[in-house]
Amino acid sequence: MKSILIKDTTKEEREEIIQYSKRLMGELKVLLRELREDETELLREFLYEAIFVPDGVVPPPREIIEQPELAVYYENFGSGKADFCIVAEDDGRVVGAVWTRIMNDYGHIDDDTPSFAISLYKEYRGHGIGTQLMLRMLELLRTKGYRKASLAVQKANYAVRMYEKVGFITVDENSEEYIMVNTEMEGDHMAKTLVAYFSATGTTGIVATALAEAAEADIYEIAPEVPYTNDDLNWRDEQSRSSVEMNDPAGRPAIGGEKVSNMEQYDTIFLCFPIWWYVAPTIVNSFLESYNLHGKKIVLFATSGGSGFGKTLERLENSAPGAQITEGKILNGEWSKDELKSLAEKWM
Repeated sequence: MKSILIKDTTKEEREEIIQYSKRLMGELKVLLRELREDETELLREFLYEAIFVPDGVVPPPREIIEQPELAVYYENFGSGKADFCIVAEDDGRVVGAVWTRIMNDYGHIDDDTPSFAISLYKEYRGHGIGTQLMLRMLELLRTKGYRKASLAVQKANYAVRMYEKVGFITVDENSEEYIMVNTEMEGDHMAKTLVAYFSATGTTGIVATALAEAAEADIYEIAPEVPYTNDDLNWRDEQSRSSVEMNDPAGRPAIGGEKVSNMEQYDTIFLCFPIWWYVAPTIVNSFLESYNLHGKKIVLFATSGGSGFGKTLERLENSAPGAQITEGKILNGEWSKDELKSLAEKWM
């Protein structure tokens, strides 16, 4: 295939557009998450919504999606190696979806490249949600080992510009459609991961640093404004600083140093901390409440003297409204770089 259309935007311009779309999406309080197994029927609905209907043209009947050339987008979804789907959810309602398959569809280029499909309800278009869905899926494909993706789009569809902004270029065309390919799935515009950690004694810091290195993620220390002493950490003393803090769930210890710069660039946060009294230290709540984390995926990693996560998730959810918080792993003992990399890829 020959290259026909060259992107006319720089990486800096695309990054500006992407950050703008994140701000728009944050204003709507939309959550991005993976499709659940019991939701695959939604793909039929969004496939119909994805059909481009020019102004003044009567929409086709819904039965059109039963045609073989369209049914390939949803039949037996989940059975293929590149069957991935991310949905946009607003107040419990799924309002959009992006999904991929290796299939003989309009955008097929070879048997190793996933094809894209994306759709949003009309009232949710133009708010940056589509851009963020595309970026999240491109990042997911990258972590799964794919280095390019394709799609077909009708020439009159306004979405052509969005696809260009996230790195797609036109490699072929016919009378009605462009065939577009993204080969920049490791570019600077991709979603990023942050490892944020609190470590009173240094143990969690060692693990967090190794996790960040394995995940090729940025790292940030949640450093208390006043460092903890050994006496502060004496859990047997009811009057010690840590005991007093943990007996006050509403307390929010102050964080020192600089805040995370440009938190908007991160889609996934690996949050690392020691388990205190079967929950996260309240300084972790301080960290979460310092930012707008709506729509981000937050994965919890902890070190512990023997206990599990306990009520950690319950205690942190209210501090990050609209974020998807998930229990990751208790990281006690020694972990190799390959083990941590595999663990990070599972959650990114």
